[in-house]
Amino acid sequence: MDKRSKIFLDLKNILSNYAGTLVESGNNESSYHLHGSIPVKVGKADYEGIYFASAVIRSKYVALHFFPIYTHTAAFDNIDELLRKCLKGKSCFHIKKDNEALYTHIIDLLNSGINIYKKEGWI
Repeated sequence: MDKRSKIFLDLKNILSNYAGTLVESGNNESSYHLHGSIPVKVGKADYEGIYFASAVIRSKYVALHFFPIYTHTAAFDNIDELLRKCLKGKSCFHIKKDNEALYTHIIDLLNSGINIYKKEGWI
């Protein structure tokens, strides 16, 4: 198993803990997606179930897409520096290392996102 596959499986296992609260889609060997099941309006956009997060194997890293950091940017201003270094763009983290400390910060991030989405009534 190459490094990216290991990282992907680790992230998929972390994300899968939120299945039940969220809906799984695109579940295969290289991608895993979670979204809500309640129709919501965010800004001018309507969603059948708002996107939450995904893990996708890319050529040099595993992308962890995390939509709550896009919809509620200020709520994530103080994320751990180890995790912040992986943030590329607005809502995509490039995970290149199998790192338990980083995974702990990702779990904290996901829990914060779940709480925000619940408070908004989006899930």
